[in-house]
Parts: sequence; C-alpha cells; structure tokens
Amino acid sequence: MASRGRVEQGRVALGPTDDFCDLVIHVLAHVPLPEPGNLHDPRYVAWARAHMPASEVRWLYEGAAVFERAWAAGVPPVVHAWPELFGSIEAFMSSAVSELAQLCADDVQAPEILRRAQTMGGPDLELLHATLGALAPWYSQWRAQTVGPWLRESIAAVQPWIDEAQRVLPSLDRVALELAWPLGAHGRAFARRIVVGAPGGWNGLDPCVAAVLFMHERQVRDCGAANYVEAEWSALTGLAVQIRGASARLREAHRAWVASLELSSLLEALGRSGRIAAEDHEALLHDPEGRAERLAVARS
Repeated sequence: MASRGRVEQGRVALGPTDDFCDLVIHVLAHVPLPEPGNLHDPRYVAWARAHMPASEVRWLYEGAAVFERAWAAGVPPVVHAWPELFGSIEAFMSSAVSELAQLCADDVQAPEILRRAQTMGGPDLELLHATLGALAPWYSQWRAQTVGPWLRESIAAVQPWIDEAQRVLPSLDRVALELAWPLGAHGRAFARRIVVGAPGGWNGLDPCVAAVLFMHERQVRDCGAANYVEAEWSALTGLAVQIRGASARLREAHRAWVASLELSSLLEALGRSGRIAAEDHEALLHDPEGRAERLAVARS
C-alpha cells in the first residue's frame, strides 16, 4: 500500500491513513452522536455489515448501542483524539489485552491522549478500548486485502485535485494529508495530519470534494480559533473567499459541498452571539445553493 501522506519536493502527496485510525473511525461510524463530531453514516453501516463476520457484527453493534446511550449528551473530547493513540493495529495489539487503565505512556504513540483517557476513566472508554481490540485482528486483515486496492484507487483520483488545492491554499503543504475509508464526507484535523474520507463505492464521494474537505480542515487549523463555532465560521467564510481563485470544477465542488451541510446548530450559535444578522441566518439556512457566495461576502 502507498505510504502515508507526506510532502515531496514541494508537492503534497496523499497517502492512506494508518489501519488503527481507520479502525477507530469504523467503530465511530456506527454510533449516532450529537453534532459536532458525528461520523455516523447509515450507508457505511449497511455496506460494512455485508462485509463483516457475524461475531464482529455482534461485538460492534453491542458496543455502539452502549456508546450511543453514554454519549447522548456529548462525546468526551478524548474520543475524537482516539485515532492518534496508536500508529497501527500491530502496535495496538500488544496493549489490546490489557485494560485501558493499566496502560503506561510507553505503550502508546500519544501519551497525552492516554493520560486524558485515564483521567476521565469510565466503563464507556474501557469498552471502546475492548471493542477495538475485539475487532482489530479481523479488521487488519480485511483492510489490507480488500480495502487496500480501493484506497489506492481513491488516492490516484484525489491527487490531481490536491495539486490544484495546494496552489489555492499553500498552507496545505505544512501537514500530511491522508484518506480514511470509513470517513465519508467528513474530515478530521490532528496535530500532524489531516484525514478525510476516501471516495469509494459505498459513498459516491466526488474526488474533487475530498480536496475541498482537506482545504476546509486546513482552514480550521489555520484560523487558530479557541472554540468550534468560531473555528467553523472562520474556515467556512475563509475558504469561500480562497476558492474564488480555483478552477470552475473545484469551485463547483465547493458550492455543492457547502450546500449539503447541516448548519442549523452553527447558525443558531452565531446568531445568539451576534456574529451574524437575522437576515444572513435565514438566507444561509434556507438558500443552500447561494451559501458559497454569501459566505464569501460575509468574510469580506
């Protein structure tokens, strides 16, 4: 399989994310969660079930039901960082037989995330650790044999659009860019990498939209905002301006992506804080086709 995302001679080269990151997202994609941070996608759930052995289906669905109840009022922030805890399933497996509370800093790739998880504690986080351990042997083999070729095809399809996106948003070259098979039309920005969904048969994602997702997550990182509302608003409006310098194809992908977003909670929060006027709130909510231009105007 291709190596992970990297920068080569000024060109941002895509790669697949590691299999542990993919495994964590695979589990979280089965859990309906409050926004922001919800990765649940019924299309992926149905697709994945057709590929999973019965025992793995049972373990995953039992765990997902517990997580949905436990996190109904809000997802522990450390859960969103879980993909960084280990760098591969191989590295994870020696720790999978131990309880989360028993692990030490040398066992993991990200000791600070482990410390946060252990400080919070709770049966839900122990169950997440155990569920990942139960699924890991099957997932590692299945991903390498079945998903690997699809990921390579996705990388080849997205790379040309990353080349253009880098010209529009040069800061993309400061971080590794990776594709995750279960992530769909979502993205995640971590300390040293940005991960977005790989276009594939189960999601019908346009490769051009994957490039837009990378740009959006980079804008989230670049803005330096202290909270989700400010970060998302800054990224949405900033990219709406930047994308004006892109090709018609990339601009159209951005327009379609922005139109597809569920923005009601974000707009409500912005309205309460006085960041947007009532007229803009209504237009952004009820005229999705005109969002891209209105977001650009809001920035300027």
